Amino acid sequence: MCSAIDINDITAVGPGLVTGETGGICHFNVYINRRKANYDVKDFLEFFMEGPSEPIPLRCADNEQDGCIDVTYSPILPGEYKIFIRCNGQNIKGSPFCPIICGESIRQNLMTSKVNVSGEGLKHGKVREENEVVVDIGDYSISGGLKVAIAGPRNAKATLKMVHIGGCKYKVTYTPTIPGVYYLHVKIANSHIPQSPFPIKVK
Repeated sequence: MCSAIDINDITAVGPGLVTGETGGICHFNVYINRRKANYDVKDFLEFFMEGPSEPIPLRCADNEQDGCIDVTYSPILPGEYKIFIRCNGQNIKGSPFCPIICGESIRQNLMTSKVNVSGEGLKHGKVREENEVVVDIGDYSISGGLKVAIAGPRNAKATLKMVHIGGCKYKVTYTPTIPGVYYLHVKIANSHIPQSPFPIKVK
């Protein structure tokens, strides 16, 4: 059993112990210097993670060519995680490891990809008139995270209103005060949807 292995003979190395990207496959390797022929040391090792997105499955596979254990995981949220590698309840050297995961939330990416913006008011607008845009969020459950704003040239003001018109659709109207290029910002959970902010020429 694992007690026959000196805890110092087990080491873990690899980029997945230091950093990674959301949605990507992070990996590292565990080396055991004194494998015993009569049992599989992997069966006596414990791997688990703590962090912003849980549970995170750690997939382990024997790498017979290099004589190590390949470990991979795929985080869906950014932030600081902890990777614990233990043998008989004892942390190996360096455990817990604290990788920093960068990138956007995969959940936010999925949410923002569902949103569609359309209407003549998205292409061009008219000064001192109400210009209309329709925002279809695709999934009403994310409506609480919808935020729409508009910004224009210096000293410009634009009144913006948003009304739920049924289902997953919202009517957005804006009334600019001077001509120029305005930018319509559409966000879900503080993340821009694809192509946001939208440039709008106002005449």
